[in-house]
Amino acid sequence: MTRSKRMDPVLRVAEHRERNAARLLGESRQRLEQQRQRLQELLDYREEYSRRFQQTGSGGMDMKQLHEYRAFLGRLNDAVAHQHKTVAKAEAEVERRHRELSLIHI
Repeated sequence: MTRSKRMDPVLRVAEHRERNAARLLGESRQRLEQQRQRLQELLDYREEYSRRFQQTGSGGMDMKQLHEYRAFLGRLNDAVAHQHKTVAKAEAEVERRHRELSLIHI
């Protein structure tokens, strides 16, 4: 058996690993994009909510409404902060997958 024939199984395994790493990188990129979209939706919603509050508040509001607004805005800000962390984790995952692929690349 020639040396090239003996290396065929090794080459097939390497190609399989590369395809798998590329697929995982693609999936990670897709998840990152989804998380970025969710973050943008939260930011847009927070901006719209603040704008509506300013419009409503300019006509005056009672203390209960003000308290409810602040409480909801606080929860919304927490959600935005959490989503920023989720995006950062997804970015790190993409970077890790990219490094893995570059190490495997034949």
